[in-house]
Amino acid sequence: MDNRILTPLIATSRRVMAWARKFPRKRFLFDELRAIDEEYYVGIKGIRGVGKTVLLL
Repeated sequence: MDNRILTPLIATSRRVMAWARKFPRKRFLFDELRAIDEEYYVGIKGIRGVGKTVLLL
């Protein structure tokens, strides 16, 4: 892929991951998601504002 595309994406990803670290509390699904093998796809659904994105970060 073109570096002009990848570089901003990687920078944004790092910035958002650093932002998510400020949340000390782990969501109740966090440990369960970490226990799932990486070869599986996992879907998370829920209403707006419940912390799905923060959980994934």
